[in-house]
Amino acid sequence: MILLSHIKRTLNKTAATALYLTGITQLLISSRLKQKLIVLMYHRVIPKKDIPGCPSHPGIIVSREAFARHMAFVGQRLHPVSITDLAQSVENRTPLKDKSCLVTFDDGWKDNYDHAFPILKEFNIPAVIFIPTDFVGRSTGFWQEKLFMLLMDLHEAMDSAGNNEHFLDKLPFEKDIRRIMEGDSSEIKDRAFSFISGIKNKSRKERDDLIWALQNKLGQTPGDSRPSDHRAFLDWEEIKTMEKQNVSFGSHGKSHAILTAVPEEEVFDEVKASRQKMHVQLGAPPLALAYPNGDCNSLVQKQVEKADYKLAFTTFPGLFAVSDDPLLIPRINIHEDMTGSLPLFAGKLARLW
Repeated sequence: MILLSHIKRTLNKTAATALYLTGITQLLISSRLKQKLIVLMYHRVIPKKDIPGCPSHPGIIVSREAFARHMAFVGQRLHPVSITDLAQSVENRTPLKDKSCLVTFDDGWKDNYDHAFPILKEFNIPAVIFIPTDFVGRSTGFWQEKLFMLLMDLHEAMDSAGNNEHFLDKLPFEKDIRRIMEGDSSEIKDRAFSFISGIKNKSRKERDDLIWALQNKLGQTPGDSRPSDHRAFLDWEEIKTMEKQNVSFGSHGKSHAILTAVPEEEVFDEVKASRQKMHVQLGAPPLALAYPNGDCNSLVQKQVEKADYKLAFTTFPGLFAVSDDPLLIPRINIHEDMTGSLPLFAGKLARLW
């Protein structure tokens, strides 16, 4: 599987480079973005040297170095717009300019301030960051990062104990955990990330039970998190600083819960309470929301509209015109593996893959 993935990336890179150098990619971008908006979806921006040690899924990481190349391209070749520009175009049904581009970030990681913000300022690119308000200022990541680190700790403990399988007995998801631990050790991170992605729609209780069980097996106090020298998420002071300099903020719910997996009344609380908290902290309610994990349905959409959001963003790939549903705006996910080079990034914008 990893070999096939590597072959695919190599072929994409070769094709992307050829199309980029011949100018075909830019022609495709111009053709496909006539009165259309492309929304770029970022999450984490960190130095390339720090990526191997990051506990977040590779699909949400882009290197600072690649991000700088991306923003240079956006500033030179596209028409960057702000979330306010987009809301006004939608409200007035004003056609979008050709090659319009909106830069978005999900989750509100602190690295957005440390690494993305200086680059956005350098190239004068407006952006919007969607924050889950319960996580503002928190020192640790989401349950995904916590679980990944526990799985790596478990693998290390088993190696130190001579692969003692008592660590695996009676764990929730025991068969899945065994598959992660018993396969080729060089691929353990990939198996762990795949497992974590596969349980996103499990209940919060099921995920918490697994985390607590692993902490018990490892002799860690349930509920504790591995100490970190760095805060994981933006705090309100950083948010206010960024907001003064061309970066807007939207809601990503209150607790980052997947809205299609919670009761209807909880959906409204998630989107309304986060909007109210942002209004109090920032002096105005947010115009937009990004659905956590991109998951939405008609019920969720109804609650978002009821909470008075003007725009809402999915993770479905595609382009947007002002005649489209403003509560189902598609986005293009940008991460290091598929957009690390400029030809690959341009190919992604041209919708080549």
